[in-house]
Amino acid sequence: MDAMAIYLFFFGMLALLAVGLLVPAHYITIPEDDGNEVK
Repeated sequence: MDAMAIYLFFFGMLALLAVGLLVPAHYITIPEDDGNEVK
């Protein structure tokens, strides 16, 4: 049970880090094409 909580916490932090890195990178990569590829 404890291992599951640790795994969920680690996965949550990893997802948070991925979002924090991917979202700004997505907006920085295409500054001119606004609304061309909205995902």
